[in-house]
Amino acid sequence: MQSASPSPPKILVTCSGITYRYPRARRATIDNLSLEIQRGECFALLGPNGAGKSTLARLIAGLILPTSGWVTVENIDTRQNLPPLPASVAYLAQHPDLPDHLTAQQALVLTGMLRGMAADESRQAARDVLMRADLTPLAHRTVRGLPPGTQQLVRFCATLMGYPRLLILDEPTTSLDTVQRRWVWDLLQTLHRQTGMTTLVITHDIDAIDRVAHRMAYLRDGQIIAVGSSTTLKEQYGRGPRLEVRLMAGAVLDPSMRDRLVRLGRLREHDDALGFVLYPAPEVIGQLARSIPMPVTPPVPVTPDPAARGAKAKAPRAPRGTAKGKTATALAVVDPATESWLLDRQLPMPGSLGRTIEEIFAIIGHDRIAECWFAPPALEDVVLRLGGSDDD
Repeated sequence: MQSASPSPPKILVTCSGITYRYPRARRATIDNLSLEIQRGECFALLGPNGAGKSTLARLIAGLILPTSGWVTVENIDTRQNLPPLPASVAYLAQHPDLPDHLTAQQALVLTGMLRGMAADESRQAARDVLMRADLTPLAHRTVRGLPPGTQQLVRFCATLMGYPRLLILDEPTTSLDTVQRRWVWDLLQTLHRQTGMTTLVITHDIDAIDRVAHRMAYLRDGQIIAVGSSTTLKEQYGRGPRLEVRLMAGAVLDPSMRDRLVRLGRLREHDDALGFVLYPAPEVIGQLARSIPMPVTPPVPVTPDPAARGAKAKAPRAPRGTAKGKTATALAVVDPATESWLLDRQLPMPGSLGRTIEEIFAIIGHDRIAECWFAPPALEDVVLRLGGSDDD
C-alpha cells in the first residue's frame, strides 16, 4: 500500500534573526529581525520610507544575503540557493526592470519562458493576462512607448507569468489609476482564494491592503514593532471609535472652532482641509454639550399602499445628512420650525455621545457640515500611531 505524500509545511518563508548592513553604512538597515509567512496568505509590510521594507523583500527573494541570520523559502536556505530567484518566486521591484525595447506581449512571453513555460503556453498565458488587464489594444506597443502607469501594469502582469508560488510585490500599484489599482487588488484576492498563492506586499495603499491582507507587519528602523491581522492591530493600537466629519465646499475650521473641538477629544484634520476626525475623549464626552431639553423630530408616518395590501410598507427615505454607503450611527435631521440641527433619538445611542455630536454641530454650524458618521478604528489610525505621527 502506497503511503500518502506528506503535506507541504505550513510556513513558506522564515526569517531568523537576520541583520543586513549596507557597505559603509553607520547602522543596519535590517536589525535582528525574525518573521514567518504562512503558505497561502497575503502578508503586508507597512512602515515609513527607509524603514527597511524593500531590503527585507530583496532578502526574502534571495537577491541579497543577510549579514547575519538566515532566510528560508520552502525550506531552501537562500545562502545555498545558487539561482538568486527561483522560478517559483516572482519579484516586482520598484524600479523598471523589463526590456523596454520589447512589446508588452513579448516581455510577458519571455518572462514566462524564463520561468519554465513552453513557448506556445507562454504566448497563450500572455494573451490571457493582457486581456484580463484590459491591455490587449496595447499588446504590440513597445514597453518604452507606454505611459508610466501602463508600464507598471505590464510589469505586474509579468510577475504572474509561469507558476509562481510566492509573489513579492514592492509598491505594485504605483502610478496606476483608480480602475487599474482596483483590478490589481481584486485579482490578488482571487488568486489567494483559487490558487493558494502566497503574497508579500509592500504598499502605502492602506485602505486597499486592509481589505486584502491576512496579516501585516509594521517596520520601523529595520525592526518589526507590530505584527498581526488588521483586526488585531486595530484592537491593540486603534484609538477607539472615530467620528468622521466632512465639511461643505468652502467651509473651514477657524481657530475658535479648533479650540472648542479639542476640548471634546483628539482632533486630526484631513490633509485636503475638507474634514476632520475626532476621537471623543471618554472623560469629557457630553460635558460641554447644551443641557437644555432638545425637541425630537417625530418619525415620518408610513401610509400603507392600498394596492399593496399585505405587503411590507416601504421605509421613508433617510433624512438629509446621512452619508451614502455608510451605516449611520447618528442620523441628523433638520427641524424646519427652528432650523436647529437635531439628532434622531429614536436610534440607540449613549446620551453623552449624542450630546457631543450636538455640540460639534453647534460649534461648526449645520450648514457647514456635509457628512457626519461614526466608524470603528481604521488601519490609518494604527499606521499613524506606530509611526509616531499621532502622539499620545
